[in-house]
Amino acid sequence: MKDRYPVHLIKGKDSSPISYRARQALIENGAYFDPQLEAYVVSGTLPWSYATFLPANNLIAAEVEIDYNPQCYQPRLPLPVIKPLVGAWEGPPVDDYAARLSWFRRGATNDAKPFLAIWNEESAVWAVQSILTSPAQAVAQGWQFLATASESIDMHAYLVDAAVGERVSKSTTEAIQNDLGGAAHQVAILGRRIS
Repeated sequence: MKDRYPVHLIKGKDSSPISYRARQALIENGAYFDPQLEAYVVSGTLPWSYATFLPANNLIAAEVEIDYNPQCYQPRLPLPVIKPLVGAWEGPPVDDYAARLSWFRRGATNDAKPFLAIWNEESAVWAVQSILTSPAQAVAQGWQFLATASESIDMHAYLVDAAVGERVSKSTTEAIQNDLGGAAHQVAILGRRIS
């Protein structure tokens, strides 16, 4: 059984043709024309602007399920540029505001599970759930810095997009979508922060 994807099909009301201007606007906003369905396919929710755009252009939208992911036809995201650290990580946040929320792992094995820590500026400690850890304790406990929150989000978007582009199964794509820690691990590998 093929995966099913919920989408919106946009076509001319009463089979009327779609104007050139409306076609261009649909494409610019991520729609894909499916010649077999004779309609534009939009994945995800429709923006609020479509509430006026559709009737103004004599268009209608219908919610349906199709057997392919239309995002396969969108341009792919580039691989994020990840800067290596200057020297070894010494415990405090790296020089980046987003580093106040960072991903780490304990131990040097690739099966060590990544975890998220928040930097408490006032106390100068990392908080993981309700446990507070000083920078010196983090280093002594074998914490390895993987990625800032923003780096992991950028890598996560790239990994999901790459999976869609490779047309892997929906369940595999969803597993990647649910693995922010795995994205942080990929940032650390790309940035040569871990071996």
